Amino acid sequence: MGWRCACVAGGKECYEDALAGRSAPAAGARFEELMFAPMKAWARKHGADPADYPHEPRSGFQTFANEEGWS
Repeated sequence: MGWRCACVAGGKECYEDALAGRSAPAAGARFEELMFAPMKAWARKHGADPADYPHEPRSGFQTFANEEGWS
């Protein structure tokens, strides 16, 4: 998932290049913090604890359950 976050952080060209198999984010690039942005934004807006974020994903982010969304 960190690799996907690095693609998103790299911008549209990085994402499209990775999707097409032309290149990949730099080795060691870490942007996992992007996964928590919605939770933190929600908590800030509502003055709540991020742990109380009401969204539950359909599957865990490390299950590779959404491969079709990236291939």
